[in-house]
Amino acid sequence: MMSDRTKKLLEAIGAKNLAEAGVKLLNPYDFDLPEIFEDAELHIEGERVEEFIEAIKPIAWNEFDGKRVAEAIRKLHERGAIMELEVTKDTILVTPPFWTSQASNYKGDPNGRKLTEEERRGLFYLIKATLADANPDELHFVTLDEKALDWKVSEDLPDGDLTHVRVRAWWD
Repeated sequence: MMSDRTKKLLEAIGAKNLAEAGVKLLNPYDFDLPEIFEDAELHIEGERVEEFIEAIKPIAWNEFDGKRVAEAIRKLHERGAIMELEVTKDTILVTPPFWTSQASNYKGDPNGRKLTEEERRGLFYLIKATLADANPDELHFVTLDEKALDWKVSEDLPDGDLTHVRVRAWWD
């Protein structure tokens, strides 16, 4: 259930849902809003992925084409390849699920089943190939370096543990 404060925020910025509000606040110039949240980050999962897909369609700046990006995200959502999206103004990081029940489109048994390493690796490659259709300026696998608290970029999916790996698409 949405609080009254949240409803007022949505009304004030002309958004239908939280995902659309986040997109508008990350892209204030496109919606004639103050740029106070421009450096924010959205974490989107579950049913919010569908809301996000609709919300980014009107965004167009530099090489970012919201319709093309929305189509790529929709394809990944329909294939069960998204657990979480981490979104900034110019970057989308995609994390594939560890369990079938973590997929943004999952509607089955709440427990689901754990994906095999081979299945998860396949999802990483699917994500990268699908996001390539959205023409990002850069498209890489990234791994969180916990010591440096920064992302290590690589063209190839690393061997071993994929817990801290994401696919990052960036538009200039």
